[in-house]
Amino acid sequence: MTSGRAGGPGNTNIDVELNESTDRSQNIVIRNNLIDVQNSEVSPAGNGIIVQATTGAPDVGPILIEGNTIIGGFIEGTITNLLSNGVYVFGGTMRDVTIRNNAITRTGQSGISVQGSHFVVTNNSLKDVGGGGTPDLLLS
Repeated sequence: MTSGRAGGPGNTNIDVELNESTDRSQNIVIRNNLIDVQNSEVSPAGNGIIVQATTGAPDVGPILIEGNTIIGGFIEGTITNLLSNGVYVFGGTMRDVTIRNNAITRTGQSGISVQGSHFVVTNNSLKDVGGGGTPDLLLS
């Protein structure tokens, strides 16, 4: 709830990140989390969930991102946009990721953005995400 602090940088609420080519990111489950930054002191408050494999590490996947609720700002009254991306998964060796049954509301960039291979993206709810030339859902 309300991640970030005034005067500080934004953050990523859940960050799975490989730092060395020998690191592993396997059998990871990110399930049933509530990320709500509507009342954050900073803008942008960062990202909801990021999973990245940018070190060339070969031991990546399977990864499951399921049943999460991500709220990036208010969609009524004074409309806010405090979260950049809802779910962002990327990297040269990223693979075998399933993203399902997540509810993502009011992001400034993509609700879901994935880059890699062997992805399953299904049954997600994206509400008031993207805009300004940024797609709601980016698959590459």
